Parts: sequence; structure tokens; C-alpha cells
Amino acid sequence: MGTVKHKLFGMAKIIRRDGDRITIKYDKDGKEFELKIPDSFITKPCLFVLDAELQREVDAIVEAREEEARILRAEKEAQRAAQREQEKVAQRPSASGTRRVGKTFVAVNRTGDVEKDFAHFLEVNGYSSITVHGTKSTVYSYVNSVKSIMEDEGLTWDSLEKAISSVVRLYDVGGAKEDIGYNGKSTVINALRRFEDFVNNSTP
Repeated sequence: MGTVKHKLFGMAKIIRRDGDRITIKYDKDGKEFELKIPDSFITKPCLFVLDAELQREVDAIVEAREEEARILRAEKEAQRAAQREQEKVAQRPSASGTRRVGKTFVAVNRTGDVEKDFAHFLEVNGYSSITVHGTKSTVYSYVNSVKSIMEDEGLTWDSLEKAISSVVRLYDVGGAKEDIGYNGKSTVINALRRFEDFVNNSTP
């Protein structure tokens, strides 16, 4: 049935086997010991030398266990990734609902400086410019997010105003740059939508 050599106690023969358990009997003193395959043979430092047949069996079981562990890790990571994506999608309002349909905005009169007029529009419609700690807040973030998109798209304030509906669709749900639009707690797409609201609720 095979042999096992202990580095301290010498050679032993496998005299019985029951599933993953084997009973070995040492040649020197005749003592019997029960061992479990493969756990008894993969401890470090390993005290056993196995015959070729048993070594192949132990290696096969260890490899199978490692493969099962890899598959389990991959499944768990896939589940976590799917959960993160579901949470990400759940945090995104629908394409129609995110435009604040039905909300009435306070209109503003233009001064000729679109950046300042946009910031003023945000302020008069309830967006804060400074936090309670005195740091720059939503108005600053939205203005700078719009300016960043203008730079990426090669637009000016005037050209953005003319193309704002198309730009919003580009960065909104289902758009080619949706991932950018929803970065930073959706700051980019929200800023673009508010600029669209500004364009529709301001007079020269």
C-alpha cells in the first residue's frame, strides 16, 4: 500500500487506509499512527518523505484545493465588483429624473461674464459658495467642473452654451463619457445639468 519515511523515526509501511486517513506502522518499534492525507504531509517543516505514488496523490489533492481556493476568491471578487457596480448604478438618478423636471429656477440677468453669472445663478438657487468651515463649496466645485469639461472638449463659455444639451447627453447615463460624468459623487454631470438650467433660466 506504500511507504512513508519519518525523518526522525525511520521507515513505515501503510497498513490501512480509510478515505483520507491512513494508518502507518514503523519498522523499528512496530508502533502504529494514523495520519490524514494531505494535511499530515504539508506542514512546515515537513518531517515525512513519501513514496512516489503517495507523493503524487498528495500533490494532486493540494493542487485541487488551491484551485478551489482560487475559484472561490475569483467568485467573491466578482460578487464584490457586481455589488459595487449595483451600488454605483443605484446612486445614479435616472436620465429623466436627474434633470430636476418641474423645478422652478430663479432666473438671473446676464452681465456678460458667463462664469460669474453661472456662479450667481447657483447661489440664488440655493447652492452654497462657502462651507460652515469657511472653505469653498458647491458653487466653486460646479464652476470648476464645467471649466474642466470645457478644457477637455475644447470649448469656450459661448460654445458650451450653444452645445450644452449635447454635452450633457455625452456625460449623462448611457453617454460615451458617462464614467467621467459620475466621478466624484456625480459632480461633473450635476454641474453640467446646472449649467444647462442656467442657460435656460437667464436673460441677456
